Formats: sequence, C-alpha cells, structure tokens
Amino acid sequence: VKNPNLEWFDELNYDLVTIKNPMPGPWQVIGSILPESRIVVLGEISLLADPLPPMLFRGETLKITGKILNDGESINANLFKDVVSLNVDFVSTNNDAFANFGTSTQEVASFKDDGREFDERSNDGIFTGEFKLDFPEGEWIPELYVATPLLQRRIVQDTIIVHEPPFSYDIVLGEENIDEHLLTINIDSKIVKAETVLIQGKIYYPNNEEQMFTIDAAPKASRQLEIKNYDWGRYSVELSVFGTNINGREFIATLPTYKFEIARPIEAVPEIDPSTIITPDLMIESEPEEEKMATATLISLIVG
Repeated sequence: VKNPNLEWFDELNYDLVTIKNPMPGPWQVIGSILPESRIVVLGEISLLADPLPPMLFRGETLKITGKILNDGESINANLFKDVVSLNVDFVSTNNDAFANFGTSTQEVASFKDDGREFDERSNDGIFTGEFKLDFPEGEWIPELYVATPLLQRRIVQDTIIVHEPPFSYDIVLGEENIDEHLLTINIDSKIVKAETVLIQGKIYYPNNEEQMFTIDAAPKASRQLEIKNYDWGRYSVELSVFGTNINGREFIATLPTYKFEIARPIEAVPEIDPSTIITPDLMIESEPEEEKMATATLISLIVG
C-alpha cells in the first residue's frame, strides 16, 4: 500500500526519499549501503537570489548569483551539486504596449554548483553564472528556480524592462578609392553615461583583411570610426561596449554586427561605329555575289 507521506525517487547515482511530517526522534537507514555512500538529510530548502537590475538593454551580459539553503544554512554536500541546477527564465508580461507582447518564455540559462565556467567555487551551495540578453526588448518577469523530481523552489522577481541597445549608427561612404568610410556611433544619454563608454571591436573588409580597434571614452555622445576604403564589397563591424548606465551600474554588452555593402561598379561598354553595322538589306544584296563566287569555284574544281 502506498504511503501518502512517503515519496521515493531513485536515480543511477542517488536515491531521493521525501518524508512528510516525520515522527520526532532518531532514525536509522537499513539496507545494502556501499561504504563510499553518504546520507544527506534535507530539511526546509529555500532559494535566495540577487535581484536583477531594473533597467537593462538587449546585448548586455549579466552575472547572477543564487544560493540554496538547507534549514537556513548553505548546502555543502557533494551529492547535491549533481542533483540540482539553478535555472533562469524570462516570462513576458504580455503587455501590448511592448514589443515582446505574445512572446514565449525565454529560457536563458542553467547553472550547476560544480566550479566550472563562471561558478566560483564547487560545492559551496552558491550558483554563479553569466548569460546574455539576446531576446526581444520589452517588459519581462525574471523567474529563478531549482527543480528535482521531488524538490522545486521558485523565485519570481520584480518586473523589468529590457530596452533596445542605446546605440545607433550613421555611415558616410568614401568616394572612389580616395576617402575612407566614416562610421559614427551615437550614444543614447538617457540610458547610459556617454562619457564612460569605451568601444572595442573588429572590422572585416571585402578582401578578407581584419582590423582590431579601440575607441576610448570621451565626453561627447558620439564616436567616430574610420574604415579603410577597399572599393566595392561587403564590410562588417563587430562592436563590444563597456560603460556605466545612468543608475551607476557598470555594464558589458555586445552590439549587433553593423554591415554595409558597396555595389560593384558597372563596366562601360564601348560604343559601336554605325558605319560598321551591316543591315539586313545589305546582307540580301550581297547574297547573289556570294552565290556567283561559289558557283565559279565549283566549276573550277570540276574542270580541274
């Protein structure tokens, strides 16, 4: 008979047993337990996470930290890091005033407490990771959760707004092969402090040449980048920006690749001298003479 207060989930590397309303007092596990096995007693599991900034823009890279507590204390069992992942979702508010109206939930990241990638220390109960905001702008609700077959904890954070990148472009193309192309990068001072913005990136030229560049911070709200003029072809500019937004938070972001193309020039066709054109009338008039020449040649061959 199934016990409604007992749930048992077995996996290849562990068994997870949940007992509801356990009787106070000592407990003992009886069975075939391997010498290297260990028993981890989980009490009240809670999830804590740092709130995300209220103002973000698409392309930003964010760092997030979450902590799982067992009865208010960090969990430091090796077994637990193999069982639990911290997941980050962004759920659209479906507000028709924003561009993400009707957009599905964005599953942006999943972290483990294994000391790999951006996790600082293995098996300390703290999940640390980075993810990029590469989904549409709009109004979103961040949700962080841990889930196992028998354990689920979720945090729903305050609504945030993801803006379009606060950068725009203007291009002035150089004429012929003399002047260089000039790309102007405009900074929206309503979202970021223009004087703090530093830009790095790479230019890809039509002849497969690559050029790294850095544009230092300056007080003006625009930056200019000179691009060598290699005549016709496709140009691409990758840009990464570093700076501080108007709330004083430092940010790192990758902007969409800027591309432009110079059309291949049309080669001029030389003019034809009208006097050299043979009209249909001239072709008809010339045919009898050609036939006479052909007949005379045939007679000569026969006589010969």
